[in-house]
Amino acid sequence: MRDVTFGITTFGRPELLTNLIRSIYRRYPLARIVVANNGKEQLNVPDSVTLLNLPFDCGLSRARNALVDELSTKYLLILEDDFLFTDETTIEPLVEVLEADPEVGAVGGALRSFYGRVAAYALDIEVFRDTMYVREATHRLKLTPRGLPYRLCDMIWNFALFRKEMLNDHRWIDRLKVGEHCPYYHQVKLAAKWRVAACNTTRIDHVPEKRSSDYLKYRQRAQNMFDGYLKEHGIKNYHRVLPYHFEDNETDKPSLIVLGVGHSGTTILTKMLGRAGWNLGDADEEFAEHRAIRQLNQIVERTGRLPQKKAQKIIEQLPRPWVIKDPRFVSTLHHWLPLFLETDRKPVLVRIQRDRDAVMSSYQRREAPGDVVQRIDQLMHMCREQFERWPWESVALEYELLAAAVSAFDMERFRDGTDRPRGVLPLHSKKLMELSDLAADSGFQTVQFCASSLQSLALDSFFPNGLKFDSVFETKNDGSSTMMRGLDQSAFEGSF
Repeated sequence: MRDVTFGITTFGRPELLTNLIRSIYRRYPLARIVVANNGKEQLNVPDSVTLLNLPFDCGLSRARNALVDELSTKYLLILEDDFLFTDETTIEPLVEVLEADPEVGAVGGALRSFYGRVAAYALDIEVFRDTMYVREATHRLKLTPRGLPYRLCDMIWNFALFRKEMLNDHRWIDRLKVGEHCPYYHQVKLAAKWRVAACNTTRIDHVPEKRSSDYLKYRQRAQNMFDGYLKEHGIKNYHRVLPYHFEDNETDKPSLIVLGVGHSGTTILTKMLGRAGWNLGDADEEFAEHRAIRQLNQIVERTGRLPQKKAQKIIEQLPRPWVIKDPRFVSTLHHWLPLFLETDRKPVLVRIQRDRDAVMSSYQRREAPGDVVQRIDQLMHMCREQFERWPWESVALEYELLAAAVSAFDMERFRDGTDRPRGVLPLHSKKLMELSDLAADSGFQTVQFCASSLQSLALDSFFPNGLKFDSVFETKNDGSSTMMRGLDQSAFEGSF
C-alpha cells in the first residue's frame, strides 16, 4: 500500500484510536498512518505514526484538511477513530476502482456494525426548488476490467479512499466543525468534475463506545451547522429516504422482472430464481407466471391502459424479494414504469435472450399460427426496446450460456453426498477453462456464471427428459475434461 496514506481523525477517544492503529498494522504492517487530533488528550502513538496535534475543537473539517495538507501519496484513506480493520478490510478493491475509472475521485466501502450487520451506504443527492432529497442510489452499476462491481453515487461513508487530485479540488468547509458530511459531497456534485462511487466488497468494523456527555456536547452541534449550510444555499427542507440498507437482510435482495420473448427461457430462469430465494407470489406451476399480473397485461394488450391502482396493490402485496415474469412484458412493460417510479427501491430488469433460429424452431414445433418469422422478429425488436428503455439497473443473460452453466452442477452428488464415479468430472464454476470444448461440440459460448445462485436447483422438475448433466463431461487420461458426444440441444426444450 505504498500509494495509500491511512488518515485518521480523532477527538476524545484515545482507546478507540489505539485499537484502530493496531488493527491497521495487523492487516498492513507497512502502512503509512497519519492522525489528526483536535481533542484535549495527549496521545501516545507508535513512532511510525505521524501525529498532527491541532487546536482543541478546531473541528472535523479542519482535521481532514490537515490530513490533505500532509498527503504525499496518490491516495488518502479517510478513517474515523471508532473503526476497526478485520480480515474483510481490504483496501485493494478501492484502489482497483480508482485505477480503473479516472472519473471517480472517491470510493467508499461498507460498515459492519457491532452486531455484525453490514450497512451499505451509496446515496444520491438531488435539490429541487427549495428541498434537498437524499436517497439510496439503486442504479449506475459498473464493473472494473477484472469484474469488480461498484456503484456510482453522490455520497458515501467516511470509510473511503480519495484521489489526491480530487482533494486538491475539494476541501472540507473549515467552519463546519461537524455536520460537514453532506455539504462536502453536495459541493462535489455541484462542481461536476469528479464522480463518487461505493464498493461494498470492502468492509470495516464500526465499534463505537458509549459517548460521554462531554463528547456529546460537541457532537450535537451537527444539526445546527448543517442547517446553516442549507440556509446559505437557499434550501429550506431536507428529506432523507432509505439512507442505507443492511446487506444481510433477505428483503434487501433486489426484486426482479424477467423479460424475454416466449420460448427464450423465461420460465426456467424464473423457476431457478424461485429456488434461489426469490418469491414468485401467485405464480402458476407450468409457466411461473403471476396470475394477476398476467391478467393485467392482458388488459393492457386489449385496451392500451394499465389499471394503476390494481397493479399497485398487487405489487405492494408481493413478498420481497419478488420475481415476476410474463412474456407480455415485451409489449406492456413501459406501462408499468410510472408504478415502479413510486417505489422506494426499483426492481432490476433481467432480460434473457436466445438464438433467433432456436426460438423459431421452438414456435414451429408447437405449431404456432400465423407468420412465425415476422412475429418473432417483431417480438425481439420490442424486447430490445423495452430493455433499452428501462431507466434503472438491468442485466442481460443468454439462454445458451445459462444452459451451459447448469451443466456445471453434479446434482446427484449434491443431493446424496455420494462420491463421483471415476472417470466422470462435472464442470464446476472454478473449472470453466474447458468450455472451449463445449463451445466446439454444441455451439455454446464460453461462460462465466455465478453458480452460487443455482445451488438449490432440482433439475428433474425442469428437464422431464431426465438428462443427467454429470455425464456430460468425460475425464481424459491427461486430467482434462471434454464434453461427451451426442448431447442434443433439443434436450433443453420442454418447460422453457
